[in-house]
Amino acid sequence: MAQKKTIYIIDDDLMQNEIHTLILDKVYPDYQVKTFTRYQDALDHLTIDRPHLLFLDLNIPGEDVRTFLRQLKDMALDTDVYLISSRPYLADTSLLTECPAVKDFISKPLLEDKLRFAMGDPV
Repeated sequence: MAQKKTIYIIDDDLMQNEIHTLILDKVYPDYQVKTFTRYQDALDHLTIDRPHLLFLDLNIPGEDVRTFLRQLKDMALDTDVYLISSRPYLADTSLLTECPAVKDFISKPLLEDKLRFAMGDPV
């Protein structure tokens, strides 16, 4: 049996993680969803899972998104990253150019149409 592709959600909001996981499980049942509340926890697993897609919350207290993105870039994984935030109007657009894996910003919550956009499916 082929191993499922993996999607990571890195967000300190446990309720958002649960909601996003439920939606992803419904829309993409062939993918395994893993959630993390800290950047380092996700980094520790990235080389094992090599996720297909990563949703990254910009505002995790005590965490530095730029450091995470630099480390991700150094790992040279083929993983698309979407930065997520409940306040996208405050997002630093320079992050889009600092790490080639970062594809776009998406505002929370991650509803089905936004997920399909990130996955490259027609909306």
